[in-house]
Order: sequence, then C-alpha cells, then structure tokens
Amino acid sequence: MPPALPLLIPHEIDQIRNIAYSKLNVKIVGGHAGLVTGEDGAFHQSLEDLSLMIALPNMRVLSPADARQAELATLALAKTPGPGYLRLSRLAVSDLEFLLKALDNKTDESANFALNQAQLLTKGQDISIVSTGILTHEAIRATLKLQQLGIRVELINVISLKPLDLDTIIQSCQKTQALLVLSEEQLGSGFNAYLAQHLITAVGLSMKKTIVTEFLAVDNSFGESGDAEQLLEKYGLNSQAILKKTLSLLFFLVLLTVSVLTAATKFTDVPINHWAYDAVQRITSIKILEGYPDNTFK
Repeated sequence: MPPALPLLIPHEIDQIRNIAYSKLNVKIVGGHAGLVTGEDGAFHQSLEDLSLMIALPNMRVLSPADARQAELATLALAKTPGPGYLRLSRLAVSDLEFLLKALDNKTDESANFALNQAQLLTKGQDISIVSTGILTHEAIRATLKLQQLGIRVELINVISLKPLDLDTIIQSCQKTQALLVLSEEQLGSGFNAYLAQHLITAVGLSMKKTIVTEFLAVDNSFGESGDAEQLLEKYGLNSQAILKKTLSLLFFLVLLTVSVLTAATKFTDVPINHWAYDAVQRITSIKILEGYPDNTFK
C-alpha cells in the first residue's frame, strides 16, 4: 500500500503539490483535520486543509463520517491510482446507522458505500441538508428535532468531496428548493466554495427553480482550545445551530413565497394574510407559520 502520513496539511503543502503535479500514487491522511482536535488549540486545528487539497489538480478528496466509512474509504483509496487525501477526525463518534434508527424517513444508503456517490440518508420534501465528516452526526441530531416539528429533511452525506456527486444534490434541492450545506472548515473556501461554484454553474445550465441556500462553517476565524462539544457550540456547528439555521432558511423561503403571492392579490378579493398562509401551508407541507400572529403578513 502507498504511504499514508498523519500530518497537518498546511505545513506540508509544497511536497503535496509536487505529489499532485506528478500524479504520484501517494495517499495522504489528515490526522488533525477540522475544528474538533481536542485541547490542542488553534495551531493544531487545520481548517484550511480542504481549501488546499481541493484546489490541487489530480487530487481525490474523501471525508468519511464514522469508523466504518473510514475503513471502506481507506481500502477504496488504496486501490485507486493517483494522489488522494483522506480527511479524518480525532473525535470518537457513533456509527451513522445507530443514529439513523431514530428517524422514520431514513433510507438504507448508510449501509452502502460507493467511492464517488453521495449517500441519501433520509428522504424529505421541505429542505435538503448536505453534510460531510463528523458534522453529519450533528445533522442527524438536528434532523430528528426537525422531524418532531413536522419538517421533513432530505439529508445527504458526502464522502467524496472531489470528485463530487453533484447529481444527487441537485435532484434533492430542486425538489425541496432549500439547501443547507455544513462543513467543518473556513466559510467561503474548500468544500463549501467548491460545491457553491458547481451549483451556480448548474443553475445556469439545468435548474428550473430558485434554490434558497445557506452555508454553515467556521466564519473567518481560527479555532481555539476546548472539547468538541464546546467548540461546535461556539462556532455554530452543533445540532442546535443547524436546527436554528434550518428554521430561518425555511421561514425565508416562506416569506419569499408570500411576496410572490402578494403580487398576485390584485387578481383576488381574498385577504392576503389568510390566502398566503393557506397557500404556503400547501406548498411547504409544514406548519412553520404556526404561532405567528394573524397580522404577520398584512
């Protein structure tokens, strides 16, 4: 098997760039990737690794979400010629299949592994959530809370960040018209920027609907020392932050829909607040407007 190096990617980028340029059959393991590297602190938290690795031509990039996926990704990467990067977390996590048992809209895809295919973990029609690595665990916990609110999430776990299974993501967000992307890295770079660029291109080529999109990542900041739970909470990447962002995203989609309906009021004598409310309920199939006063949209 080609050599695997547990290292801090930014320190070794010159050598890695030469590996990618020469198309060498070298596999690289990022052992201090992401935010949750324990109490090691900012110097040891590599939030830039995906930006560097995805930018390199010829470099395949994988980010498994649990131990089983890490094992399968390692074997698959070893059998694939050319340079590759395997992003691992130091955080001990449960198997995805164990967490998914609590969801009534789960699929069987968590048990399947395909190197270049994203996993559709749950089926829903209200919002698409795309996640990778350990944040998929936080996304599942948020999905459970949203399920209790009557919101049906379509959750996609992306193992191969490059090449990217864009078709699965596009099919999902065209259906839901709302997309939330989670990544344990710097906002506006790496995986979230790579996906955004592909989605923008896809909008111009094939998408027929407006997609309301948000990204959750570390916002232009270095990390710091702390345990995983504290860090995920502080940097807005835990299940509660995902829950809040999902609700705000869906509410924005509702307001966008209402604004379109408001423009059509000249064609009807029905008061807009009740007409829009009923229409939005039919469109979204969720009760996100419950609890708001009747004059919300007057």
